[in-house]
Parts: sequence; structure tokens; C-alpha cells
Amino acid sequence: MADVTVDLDSIGKRILLGRDNGQAARVHFDLDQYSPDVDRIKLTVSPKISGKSTHVNSSFFLGMFAKDIQSLNTSNAFFSYVDIGEIPDYIQPKIKRAVDIALAEQRFR
Repeated sequence: MADVTVDLDSIGKRILLGRDNGQAARVHFDLDQYSPDVDRIKLTVSPKISGKSTHVNSSFFLGMFAKDIQSLNTSNAFFSYVDIGEIPDYIQPKIKRAVDIALAEQRFR
């Protein structure tokens, strides 16, 4: 099992939004090379960059991880694969909402 750190600060923006940008981040971090069967991804982001708050919205997160959320089929399985424990508390509810959205979208297909 490989532990992989995905540092959202390395994107160089303090506001991360939009599915297209999330999909670009997925490519940037080459997330398709990892597998929930053998890897664990640790997401990190500083609560502040240059003294300004960092924000990650649910659509950005969906762009990065909808594929994984839907293939894993449950939020528990997803959060076993992607650790958000080092994400600031004020961002975590947005990430959890994104997971719920991806699972709901899957049910309605």
C-alpha cells in the first residue's frame, strides 16, 4: 500500500472551484495511477496562503474525485481511500457534501 500526499497548495491558487479545474487537478496530480485497492491518498491544504483563507468548493472536489467516489459506491469506502483529516475543518463539510452529490448522481443514472 502506498501513501500518497496530494498537496492542494501546490496548485498555486487559494480559491479552488469548478469541475473543470478539479479535473485539471486530477490530471496535474496524476490521480488515475492510484487504486483504492492498494493506495491511500492524503489530501492537504493550508488554511491560509499568504495570510488569505483557502477555499475548496464541492464542484472542484467533484472534478477531482467523482470517478473514485462513484466507483467505490459509499462514502465510507471513499474516505478510507482519501484521507481529509488534514484539510481545515471549515472545508471538510464541502468535501463531504461533494461525496453525497456524487453518490446521488450515480443513483439517478
